[in-house]
Amino acid sequence: MRSLLAIVATLICLPISASLAPSPPGVTIAKDGDGFALTPSGRPFTPWGFNYDRDYRFRLIEDYWDAEWATVEQDFKEMRELGANVVRIHLQFAKFMEARDKPNEANLARLEKLVRLAEDLGLYIDITGLGSYRAKDIPAWYNAMSEQDRRKLASRW
Repeated sequence: MRSLLAIVATLICLPISASLAPSPPGVTIAKDGDGFALTPSGRPFTPWGFNYDRDYRFRLIEDYWDAEWATVEQDFKEMRELGANVVRIHLQFAKFMEARDKPNEANLARLEKLVRLAEDLGLYIDITGLGSYRAKDIPAWYNAMSEQDRRKLASRW
């Protein structure tokens, strides 16, 4: 259980952007090992929020966040108004890597914009990703890789 909490805390606090604005408090495992706490205050933190995995048309966020950014903004605002403090997003690996050695800079920039939006709203993002949810989105070069090579590449991402 302790290692699961460590993984979740790491994902919640994943530093993605180096913003000039003050960073929100970090989240860590509580000293008693039962739950989470804000750092450096030590105040308890209870993650509560939403999966933001697809829209009403079953599109993943990276399928529409370029053309429909206003929708993403409105959704995040609404989740905050409903009391959320965490939003879990599901990302596909192939949407962020164009080749073994070439990240998709546009999608990384859009992810950074999403992180800034979340920070501005007081939300933490839990990135559940590097998935391959849709077979049509998996490039041949990725399918041809060994499991070990996929893990190495995922760690670079």
